[in-house]
Amino acid sequence: MSSQSTSSQFWRIARRYRDVVGMFNKFQREPVSVGAGVANPVASNKEAVPASTVRKSTAPIGLPFLQIVSSLHKLFPLSITESSEDYKQFHANKEQFQEDLLSILPYYPEPSAKFSSKIIKTVIDDDGNFINEFQIKPIQPSEKPMKHVILVHGYGAGLGFYLKNFDSLLAENVVVHAIDLPGYGFSSRSTFPFQYPKDSCQQVEEYFDDLLCKWFEKKGLPSSWENNYVVAHSMGAYILSLYANKHKHFKKIFMCSPGGISRNNEMPAPPWWFTKLWDQNISPFSLIRNADQLGSKLVSGWTSRRFGLHHQHFDKLHHYTYGIFNQPGSGEYMLSFMLGCGGWPRVPLETRLFTEENFKSDHLDWVWLYGDNDWMDINGAKRINDFLKSKSINTKLEVIPNAGHHLYWDNDSFFNSILREEMR
Repeated sequence: MSSQSTSSQFWRIARRYRDVVGMFNKFQREPVSVGAGVANPVASNKEAVPASTVRKSTAPIGLPFLQIVSSLHKLFPLSITESSEDYKQFHANKEQFQEDLLSILPYYPEPSAKFSSKIIKTVIDDDGNFINEFQIKPIQPSEKPMKHVILVHGYGAGLGFYLKNFDSLLAENVVVHAIDLPGYGFSSRSTFPFQYPKDSCQQVEEYFDDLLCKWFEKKGLPSSWENNYVVAHSMGAYILSLYANKHKHFKKIFMCSPGGISRNNEMPAPPWWFTKLWDQNISPFSLIRNADQLGSKLVSGWTSRRFGLHHQHFDKLHHYTYGIFNQPGSGEYMLSFMLGCGGWPRVPLETRLFTEENFKSDHLDWVWLYGDNDWMDINGAKRINDFLKSKSINTKLEVIPNAGHHLYWDNDSFFNSILREEMR
């Protein structure tokens, strides 16, 4: 294909999805540097994952198309040739993107002196759909009761985004379970059985609840619920807080910049076209999937600003991100049911879950974590924190310095120190 025809193809795609591109977390912020990372406690000849990021994310409210077009050469830095090669690799073996990213770790695919790890695909229904899991466990467990830490990602993400948090959780009495939610990451991508607004939010929530419950039960985790911890980010925190209100399967939950808690009335209203696209589940992922050989180039607009082009593992982080963004749409379609346009809850959990009548998670300890530059509204969490204290429930709220919505990555050293302290 000539460079001229490739360029024409790109512009046809750009025009076709001109409004959707504005959902790429808006690129108007200048690069920001944040704190240094924690040393890798698991010594090996592999390099530790550096702790730096270049941009804090902001609320999904869209950008003017002309602003996007005028900055295209800066927004999507990957070359067309590189993008085309990534497209070929995706269709040859997309699982390799996950393998390559996890191979950064000193205990994968071969074990280290103390820890081993593996990818597990646990079947969760009669159709063979499965939850993808990265499990790390000690080779010689201690005699102490085994603790289980379940890491749950947010909207559109995957377990690989916890790359800088794994090492800090490792111990001789800890098993780490990083999972991809149903229909996300490298979990199976079944056809999403609901359509907004014909179906209800409750139906979607029950769908996720049922599949997650089957995973917990198959892993044998409910029998030792007192030793189970959940670390959940954004929409993962939304789903797991609802889950905890029905099931006694874990003792403590870390609500990391959770979605769906409360409305922020100070946020500007999104444009009408953005609302229409949102309700129809037309997202940046739709653009990527329809861009064929140019999909990886479009993803570089996000990865270059989230991870930084000069990150020592940028290629692997970018390929992994492209590998999950480019897969068929499935679990992501839950978004329009639970959140309205701009990322605010249709029915806030603050008024729906954390009330005297509806709250049923008395067994659970809560840790609320926000970045100091977080676009999620912390005020609702403050009110919920007070509500939980009034019921004599263990709860605390902390703000992570030099961090935004992706606080686990932006300032992983501070974030990891909180996890270690709370798991003692």
